Amino acid sequence: MTQPTPQTIGVALTALKAESALWTQQSERLQRVANDATALLIEPGGVTVVFDAFLDAYNEVTRLYVQRSTDGRDSTAAIADTLAAVATTYAEEEKANLHAQHRLY
Repeated sequence: MTQPTPQTIGVALTALKAESALWTQQSERLQRVANDATALLIEPGGVTVVFDAFLDAYNEVTRLYVQRSTDGRDSTAAIADTLAAVATTYAEEEKANLHAQHRLY
C-alpha cells in the first residue's frame, strides 16, 4: 500500500467529521421525537372509566415509542462519538508520523 497524500488524508478526515455531524443531528432529532411522544401520554383521571383499558394500552405503546426513540438517540450518539474519535485519533497519529514509523503504508 502506498502512502496516501495529505490531500487524501484531509478528504478522509473531513468525511469522517461530516458523518459524525450527521449522526449527531439524527441523535438530536430522535431526542425531539422522544420528547414529543412523552407529551402524548394521558394521565388517568381525566378520562371516564370506560376508557381505562384503552388508556392503559395507549400509554404503554407511547412509552415503548419513547423508549425506542431514546435507545435510537443513544445509539446514533455513540456512532457519532466513535466517528469523531476515529478522526481525531487518525489526525493525531498522522501528525506524529506514526503510520510511517510503523510501516502501515
